[in-house]
Amino acid sequence: MKAESLEFQLAEKQLLSFEQHDDPVLRYHSAAQDCYQCEQWLQAGISALKWLARSEETARAADAEGLADFTSEVDEAIKGLYVRWLRQSESALPWITRVTQNGFSLDQLPEFEECSSQVRDWLEQHEIYEIGRRNLAEQTSGE
Repeated sequence: MKAESLEFQLAEKQLLSFEQHDDPVLRYHSAAQDCYQCEQWLQAGISALKWLARSEETARAADAEGLADFTSEVDEAIKGLYVRWLRQSESALPWITRVTQNGFSLDQLPEFEECSSQVRDWLEQHEIYEIGRRNLAEQTSGE
């Protein structure tokens, strides 16, 4: 056996391995895995929002019962968490688009989109409340 022939055979074997990485089945498997990971991420976002909403409800209930004060610091901290949640959710829009354009459906997507809508509404209402409160404070201090 000649060395060139062994080198050629090894090179051809490596080339075949390289070509198999472009196999449609492997590409589909990779896209399916991407879909699975996206589903897991969507579920994590839904779960995180449920915890956030629960913590806000608890803080407000504790305030109503006189167990703890719902201070402006607590309010700002909660608002910050909602902002972070929304920022994180919006950062994944290209990923969600890629997965759906690859022909996959995301079972968690409708619930996740509803969560995103709820957070946007919460932030909008909170901002409107804050603007009104500031305006009232300005009017009161100007009198």
